[in-house]
Amino acid sequence: MEIQRLFKPLLFISLGITIFKYLAWYFEINVPVPVNIINIALILAYSFIALKEIYRSNKPSLTEKIMWTLGFIGIINLLAGLVYFLFARKRILRENKILI
Repeated sequence: MEIQRLFKPLLFISLGITIFKYLAWYFEINVPVPVNIINIALILAYSFIALKEIYRSNKPSLTEKIMWTLGFIGIINLLAGLVYFLFARKRILRENKILI
């Protein structure tokens, strides 16, 4: 399986776990530690895949690459992942001719 195909499932599983954690927090339910560890692993995995795609592409400027890097490393990781998936991923992969 190509690594690019894993981006979408990893992103949405992480989004689901994050929503679950916020709902559990709202209803004052304790979330087990393994759920947090799994979510961190998923975040690292889809961030690595996205940054690998971005840095392999020739079209984005250095400024845009730095912007994506800061977005994926910072607190807004999930938001950066959604924005990348919805608006930028097709453009970046199409220019690199690895669009799935």
